[in-house]
Amino acid sequence: MTWRGWRFLPLLIAVVTMAGLAWLAASMLLFEQPDDEVIPPDGLQGRLESFSTYPRMARAFELIQQGKLDEAADWLQSAIKEDPTRVPPLVQLAELRLRQERPADAVAAAHRAVDLRPADPELQWLLARSQAAAGDYAGALAAVDQALGQGMWTTGLKNPERQRAEAARVGYLLELGRADAAAEALAALPEPTADDLLRLGDLFYGRGDLARAATAFRRARQAASQDDGADWIKATRRLAETEIKAGDAAAAIAALQALVERRPGDAAAL
Repeated sequence: MTWRGWRFLPLLIAVVTMAGLAWLAASMLLFEQPDDEVIPPDGLQGRLESFSTYPRMARAFELIQQGKLDEAADWLQSAIKEDPTRVPPLVQLAELRLRQERPADAVAAAHRAVDLRPADPELQWLLARSQAAAGDYAGALAAVDQALGQGMWTTGLKNPERQRAEAARVGYLLELGRADAAAEALAALPEPTADDLLRLGDLFYGRGDLARAATAFRRARQAASQDDGADWIKATRRLAETEIKAGDAAAAIAALQALVERRPGDAAAL
């Protein structure tokens, strides 16, 4: 480099430094957001494209952060009207409607997003959550099965969002009364909840399958063994009732004795 070229080196360094600071500021704006943020599903590129190309979405995002959800919904609907083929504003609107406890509107927005991008598992998961909130557990089950079948978050079995989807699937099966399928799904979960196991036990008990009901109640008691709370008491009582109905008095007495030992003096627990 000639002497004249070296004279411009400080200017070049300054330009590069300013560009780096600008990029850092933009990154902080995009990534330092609260846990309940509503995010388009297509990653960093989708965020940059959405917020830079659609100022209406940027304004909606600001209003969401301020808690002005109705105004944010108006801006999102305006963005959708501007370009009905874009998925991110539909996703944000569906998430927003879930926060507002307007599940029917969430389902409508999620359906439109899925219609535009049917092979996207995250959109199917959004639709499943929306349908479950609306009480459509059959639809929610179909959607979450689509999401999981499309390879939803297959980067690892411990992926938290995939685990949430699998746990939700159990809940949908229980709501539909599909005890056998729910039992199979629960067996695949690393840490099934006591509540789900109690509901499973009740399903088996209701149809007279006392052996599987007792197994579910034992598993529920084990899942709740650390807290000595309501779930453990409920599971122990339901186990005793099941054993009595099955004619196994000794097993019922053993369950009740465990309850007395753990909660001495608590007559209400019995």
